[in-house]
Amino acid sequence: MTRTSTTLHDTGIVRVRYVTCRTKDLGISAIEEPERDSIVMPVRGAFRQHDSRSQEVLADANRALFFAAGRPLRISHPAGGCDDCLVLDVAGEVLRDALNGGSLRDAGTHALLPMRAIVSRALLLRRVADPLEVEERALEILASALQAREESLCRKSPHVEAVQLAFLEHPGRKWTLKSAASRVAVSPYHLARLFRAETGLSMHAYLTRARVLRAIEILFDPDDDVTSIAYELAFSSHSHFTNVFRRLTGITPSDLRRRASVGLRTNLTASLA
Repeated sequence: MTRTSTTLHDTGIVRVRYVTCRTKDLGISAIEEPERDSIVMPVRGAFRQHDSRSQEVLADANRALFFAAGRPLRISHPAGGCDDCLVLDVAGEVLRDALNGGSLRDAGTHALLPMRAIVSRALLLRRVADPLEVEERALEILASALQAREESLCRKSPHVEAVQLAFLEHPGRKWTLKSAASRVAVSPYHLARLFRAETGLSMHAYLTRARVLRAIEILFDPDDDVTSIAYELAFSSHSHFTNVFRRLTGITPSDLRRRASVGLRTNLTASLA
């Protein structure tokens, strides 16, 4: 397994890193113990985090994972041996303050990020920003992740995981319950109940998040028309896309495009295209 880490911002309060992982081994890695407390957020690809109790979570672009210093973990890759992550290393005193004097080791293992935090994540990744903006966005993400944190990993059905990955890979497809269920060879009724029980979201809600996640990426390219993006991602119209995007993120697609147009990080953006 090969990892590379590029520091995008370092203000003293928070360091923001872009970490890539490449491996040909799809098995479970040896035990690792992180050297520092970090908030790890996949932006491309996915991996599984396994703990010492044989529990696991699928780490995809919807989630933040808490890598606590010294807490053992193992990693595997369910869909090809690569992932790219944005990582926040927050100064110890700031992290303790956010945890009311506690430690990340006792703060749970992962969180489903609100879409507003995912917008801030995209802007941290794609834009060159001044230190105050970096710190405010990073601490907003940290607060959102801690508020939404879950206490333990849980073993997911391979059927649910396969559908999650399919939605993330093909968000513009016009999925039906039947087409998703046939992909994993289970009944539509069983899949719908299992998906909601294991993810806390309906399949439609998860697919909508996948579409908005992809839209956030595409909106950083000024050559793509917003209406074209809407149809590419299976929204019924420009207004439908705008309404859903605003409901989930708090801003419109055009608002994000305007924010993204200032200080775009061209070298990293090219690598993400």
